[in-house]
Amino acid sequence: MKEDILADRYAKALTAVAAQRNLEARLRDELALLADILMPDRGEIQVPELLALLSRPRIPLEDKKRVAGRLHRELALSDEVGAFFNLLIRRGRVGLIGRIAERFRERIDRAQGVASADAQTARPLSEEERRRVEQALAEVCGRPVDLTVRTNPALIAGLRVRVGGRQIDGSVAGALAALQTRMIR
Repeated sequence: MKEDILADRYAKALTAVAAQRNLEARLRDELALLADILMPDRGEIQVPELLALLSRPRIPLEDKKRVAGRLHRELALSDEVGAFFNLLIRRGRVGLIGRIAERFRERIDRAQGVASADAQTARPLSEEERRRVEQALAEVCGRPVDLTVRTNPALIAGLRVRVGGRQIDGSVAGALAALQTRMIR
C-alpha cells in the first residue's frame, strides 16, 4: 500500500514534467523500457540482478550513479528520465520503477482519453492479432486502447488481459486453475 502511494506520487510529479515539455509518449516508453529491464517477469530483456545491485545499501551511491549513467547513455534515455532514475537511486526507491511506470502510463492515457490494457500471451502476437485484440478491447471500453503485450509461456495458450480493474483470462492455464478450483470444492 505504501509503495502504491509513493509510486503514484512519483508518477504524478513526472507527469507534470512530461506535460510541461510535451514528452508524454517518450517518457512513457523510456520508463517502460527501464521497468522491463529491471523488473523480473516484465520484458523480454530482463536483468533483475541490476535492480538488486542498485537497491543494495552497501554499494556506494557514486557507483550506482555510474551504472545509471551508463544505462542512460546505452539506452539513449532522455535527460528527464535519466535525472528521474538518479533521484530514485538516491532515495532508495529504484525498486518502485515498475509501479511508477504503470502509474505514469495510466495518468498519461487518462489525460489523453485512452484506456490502458496489459496483455500476457503464450506466444508473440502478429500485428493483425494485436490489432484485433485492441479493437475488441476498445469496443468493451468504449474508447481507444493502449495495449502492452508481454509473452508468458506459462499460460500454455491463449491470452490474459487486464484493463483498469478488470481481468479477462482466456488462457489455458486460467481454465485449468478454474477447473482445479471447481474440482476441489
